Order: sequence, then structure tokens, then C-alpha cells
Amino acid sequence: MEDEELKRQYIAVRTRACLNCAQIAIINAEQANGLKKRIEYLDKVLEKCNEVIGYDSKNIKANYRKAVAYKMKDEVPKAIEIIEFLLKIQPENKEILTLYSELVRKGGSIKAKEKLMCKGIFDRWENEMHKENEEEKKINERKKAEKIIESQEEVKRSREIREKAEEENRQKENIKKLRSQLEKGFIVDTMDPERLGRRLK
Repeated sequence: MEDEELKRQYIAVRTRACLNCAQIAIINAEQANGLKKRIEYLDKVLEKCNEVIGYDSKNIKANYRKAVAYKMKDEVPKAIEIIEFLLKIQPENKEILTLYSELVRKGGSIKAKEKLMCKGIFDRWENEMHKENEEEKKINERKKAEKIIESQEEVKRSREIREKAEEENRQKENIKKLRSQLEKGFIVDTMDPERLGRRLK
């Protein structure tokens, strides 16, 4: 039992390492200067993906990244073959559907295009993408509206704070003036303006 558990752990670690190397190689290939360097990175992707597929033929990530590498090498038929294999395992996977439609548009065979249309995969994919875009648009609009409301509330709070501070300053100034008048011997009656300025006897 312990040997089997260790074996599973080893395979899991090995798989993660290979898939990570493949992903890094894809990124490097995208950023590579020169065709030779790009091909070297893509061959590395294929090597690491094949290593995983050698003991786990249905590994989704390994097959998907292998298809991506073939696409980047302009070997579209090979990429389509892999993606069609993956669609049998995960027919509703959006990433796989997206890559499949891109491959077919890029130069897939008539047979692949017919298969795509007959299964209605392309229509489903476009509808889902449209729904996602609409939902994302609504979310962005809602966030924008919330920001506007927050901004308006912030402006209102700032104005209220400023007005309160100005009112406090006016009150302080009035108190200061009243004290000054009292010190000079004036009676200040705010209820009777005519009596303002009358000196104490």
C-alpha cells in the first residue's frame, strides 16, 4: 500500500512538473525572437506533453498544450486530431471548443468544419461567448454605476464636512467678536438689533 501511494505521489509530482515546463515553453515560444528559437521551445512542449501522455493518455492539460504547440507550429491537422480526441472526453469544455473553432477557421479540413457545424458545437460556443460578453458588459456597467454613486456620495460627504467646518469657523468668529465687544463695554442683544452697541452705564 505504501509503495502504491508513493508511486501515485511521484506520478502526480512528475505530471505537474512536466505540465509546468510545457506551459513555460509555450510562453517562451510566444515571446521568442526568431523562428529557430520558437521551434525549439515548441519541441520542448511536445516532449514534456508526450512524457505525460505516455503514462496518462487522457490527460486533458497535456493533450491540450500539445495541440497548442502544433497550432503554433502551423501543423493544424495534428492539432485538430488531438482536440477532437479531447472533445470526446469533455465535449462542453469551453477552452477546448474555443481552440477547436480557431483551428477549423485557421485551416482545418472540410470534414472537420462539417463535423463542427453538424454537432452544433460552433453555434453553442458562439452563443455561450455572446452570453458571457453580455454578462461581463452588465457587470462592468454595474461596477461603473457603483463607482459613480460612490463618487457622488464622496463629493456630498466632502461638501457636508466643508460646510460644517465653515459653519464652525463662523460661529467661532462670532463668539470672538462678542467677547471683544463685551470686553470693550458693549451690551450685545442679538434679539434686538437696535440695542446693539449701547454701552454699559
